[in-house]
Amino acid sequence: MTRSSTAQRARQQSGEDTEALVDQLADTHALARVAVFRKRATPKAVRAGKAVYLASPGVDYTGHLRGGRALYFDVKRSQRGDFSFSVIRDVQREELARAHDDGALAFVLVVAGPVLVAATLHLVPWDAIVSLERVGRVSMSRTDLEAFARPRPLFLEGLR
Repeated sequence: MTRSSTAQRARQQSGEDTEALVDQLADTHALARVAVFRKRATPKAVRAGKAVYLASPGVDYTGHLRGGRALYFDVKRSQRGDFSFSVIRDVQREELARAHDDGALAFVLVVAGPVLVAATLHLVPWDAIVSLERVGRVSMSRTDLEAFARPRPLFLEGLR
């Protein structure tokens, strides 16, 4: 196995682990009656025996808080503990902006650290990202992210 294929497999495994973590968090939130959210399906087809993605679904997860406020969020993994805004795709930006403007809780959930052991969850509101970009920022440092750290497993508890 080449170094690049090993690195690609490690990134894929990290993504799968992150998705599994957030799916567990979804179950925990539902059982605690804090929120209901689920991963959105990505439209795909099989061509020549391989899965081909037809379109981006926008953000990764949608749902609602107890009380009815809508949730729209994307999950980003950070191995180093920082967060570059360049990883947010245009279709995700558009959906987060629209959801925020409509009154939904729109955010990026940054998962930092070892996913299965002690990942730290950072709930970064969409309006905070927009504000930082307006002043020329292109990323958040580990220190910046700490202001947005949320407890596990109920990272949405107490939000309205």
